[in-house]
Amino acid sequence: MAIIHNTKADTIKTVKNLGWLLRNASKVKIIEITPQSWYNQPAEGYDAKVTATLDDGRRFITDFASIKLCRTWFKRPSLSHATFKDYSLNAFPAS
Repeated sequence: MAIIHNTKADTIKTVKNLGWLLRNASKVKIIEITPQSWYNQPAEGYDAKVTATLDDGRRFITDFASIKLCRTWFKRPSLSHATFKDYSLNAFPAS
């Protein structure tokens, strides 16, 4: 389950999967990957949290169980224009 946080209206909407992000890929400005260990209450069974910020201020937020799959998924061509910030490299060095 992923959420869309509209920062301007301060509303949250849930979406089922990454399909929403793919449909809005051209609007993504920044993709940030952070390790779950950064959070006081990390999501159990997940390695990383991903936040994709869109040009209109909305944020797509989801958890990933596999950091390797996460990095691969977000390096796809449709998102190559976005700034990519991987803060999980210290916790999970790239192999």
